[in-house]
Amino acid sequence: MTEDITIRFYFEHGKKVKGLSFFKKLFHHNFSHFMIKEAKQEGIKQAICFNIPAGYLSHHKNIQWGHAEVTPLNHPQCIELTDNEDKIMAFLQKHRDQLSDTEVIIVKSEIQVLIF
Repeated sequence: MTEDITIRFYFEHGKKVKGLSFFKKLFHHNFSHFMIKEAKQEGIKQAICFNIPAGYLSHHKNIQWGHAEVTPLNHPQCIELTDNEDKIMAFLQKHRDQLSDTEVIIVKSEIQVLIF
């Protein structure tokens, strides 16, 4: 049995997907939707985009506060992926250009919890 790990990507809400054609740029949703779709296509076990009500990234000077109607472009967002280490590392390698300006944290699961 391989051990699952979790990675988290932290980025700004306004982050753009790199390498899209002109027409895809017009109609794509955003970076978080793109990465979750990529994870699903590659068979990653679990992918979650967290709703962040408030926070800041390492390069922010101020706390960013969420708003129900309009999300500022520099508001922090987080995507969490969970799967075995080999699949996660392959995903990171494949998408390293997209992730070049994000903060990636890898959390190795040390305790397996059984859910009944």
